[in-house]
Amino acid sequence: MGRYIRLISEGDLKDVEAPVLFLRAQASIAEAEPASDDWRAVFPTAHTTADVPGDHFTMMEEHIATTARAVDDWLRATVPAAG
Repeated sequence: MGRYIRLISEGDLKDVEAPVLFLRAQASIAEAEPASDDWRAVFPTAHTTADVPGDHFTMMEEHIATTARAVDDWLRATVPAAG
């Protein structure tokens, strides 16, 4: 997790031509509800940002079906069908 945060904040991320999906949690892992959306991650080189149910951990645990569906829907809408 520490490496991820450092990579995003300090990395020199270049724009890529390939489509990039950035999934982020709708809920904060903080005990108290944040007063603003400042806690939400931003990935400036993403072409699409999608919010999914849960927090940073539960989006990949109890909400995995919804998270997977968001990825699948994005792939189907973004990547041309192989023919």
